[in-house]
Amino acid sequence: MIDAFSGVDILISNAGIQIIHPLEEFTYAEWKKMLAIHLDGAFLTTRACLPHMYKAGRGSVIYMGSVHSKEASPLKAPTSPPSTG
Repeated sequence: MIDAFSGVDILISNAGIQIIHPLEEFTYAEWKKMLAIHLDGAFLTTRACLPHMYKAGRGSVIYMGSVHSKEASPLKAPTSPPSTG
């Protein structure tokens, strides 16, 4: 695929899921699944694209987050910031 498009110019990492229920009901498996999608996905795609960007001497990486990175929401505690009061 890289050769078909003459390299990688941009990576936009925007994968994410929401598991909606109270934090005390989250299973460890749900927590690990959410982290794998949010963090491992960004790491793996970045690791795959960077060598091509370095070789070409150009490229951009953009990581997107949800609104819940800035504003808390009921039942979405793992993707919400801690309350500041």
